[in-house]
Amino acid sequence: MNSCWNDFEPAGKPYHEKIPTLDPSTGCRVFYDTPPGGFVSCPHWHEAVEIMSVLKGTAVKTVNGVSFSVNAGDVIIVGGMDIHNMSVPADEHPQFIVIQFIPSDWDDNLPEKMLLSGRGEGKERYLISGETGRRIYEYSAAVMQEDQSITARALAVRGYMYLILTELLRLYPCQAMGEKRYVSLRSQLQDLAGILARINADLSAPPTLSEAASIAGMSAAYFSRFFKHKLGKGYIEYIHETRLNRSAHLLCSTQLPIGEIALQTGFNSANFFNRLFIRRYGVTPTQFRKSSPSFPMTDSPADLISGSSGR
Repeated sequence: MNSCWNDFEPAGKPYHEKIPTLDPSTGCRVFYDTPPGGFVSCPHWHEAVEIMSVLKGTAVKTVNGVSFSVNAGDVIIVGGMDIHNMSVPADEHPQFIVIQFIPSDWDDNLPEKMLLSGRGEGKERYLISGETGRRIYEYSAAVMQEDQSITARALAVRGYMYLILTELLRLYPCQAMGEKRYVSLRSQLQDLAGILARINADLSAPPTLSEAASIAGMSAAYFSRFFKHKLGKGYIEYIHETRLNRSAHLLCSTQLPIGEIALQTGFNSANFFNRLFIRRYGVTPTQFRKSSPSFPMTDSPADLISGSSGR
């Protein structure tokens, strides 16, 4: 499944997900997530640490621009303020256990804004495997089971959560995020959301790299590094992919002439448009339209703002 951060998303920006209040008796939020086949969630972030255990099926998870496949038995960790989303192949119907929690709620010695860092790069930073992954998977299943029980529910859930937290702290060096850095990162993410919204709103005239850097209050060099770290691709590459995603959507959902679609999505040269389109999709725009692929569903902004998704 081809997927970019804002594939077919009208708002075109990652969201700050407002997670409902965590259960004070258990110190966490735990729920089943069962996205349908073809689903693509909007990218989003939140302050809570999130653990996802894959009960069945396959999906593609993206965290800070790093995409990787997840399968039954896998465990994924998403740190606070990490931009993430998920896409599901059309023929899959996966199920997950999702646990969200604030580290400082569990131990006064743990910072509220904790970074789980220092464990490699790429998917190894987010995909927990081996014996540690197996134990966290089993503890997560126990948390879900005990959360639905009546007798000693809070005590049992907290017991397994302490086991999960112990495994995480042995795996990741614990590093506090200072208040100044936290406020700065949150502001940067909000600026990034605004820049992506501007790109999506007018693909024919998106902000230049210098203009985007100025909006974010960064130098062009720093903004380029920050953008690639969070979205996994360079600024110009992102704009091209967003234009191609929009053009693919219009090819399948409208009868507009291909030349008009190219212009609407910011391509002033038909040859350049065709060359990039073939490079991404492997076929010409005309062939793509004839194949009429179905496009994935996407979370609505209201769903994400209300915190109904853990994806």
